[in-house]
Amino acid sequence: MLLLVLLLELTVVILFFAYTDKIDKYAQQDLRDGLHLYGTEGNIGLTNAWSIIQTDFRCCGVSNYTDWFAVYNSTRVPDSCCLEFSDSCGLHSPGTWWKAVRDPPGPRPDPRRPQ
Repeated sequence: MLLLVLLLELTVVILFFAYTDKIDKYAQQDLRDGLHLYGTEGNIGLTNAWSIIQTDFRCCGVSNYTDWFAVYNSTRVPDSCCLEFSDSCGLHSPGTWWKAVRDPPGPRPDPRRPQ
């Protein structure tokens, strides 16, 4: 019985590593599809989650800020993507936005706290 459990666990681990890339691609596409719900009626939880994630992790979109271009016709990103938070900062040039998911760490003011 113990051998059966061990073989089952080993099989699960092997399958996990064999399909990691496929799972990653599906997850990224699902997240990109979910960007279209950002800011829409009845999706305040999703909107807040994206805003918090982008603010706390200093990132923009799933891979980078261009993920939002499909949502906003290449004209803007959410304000939570901005290096320095201010109202409507997502309308400015890409030089004011987080570029990628893995931007270098550094201090960032909390947009929810007054300066």
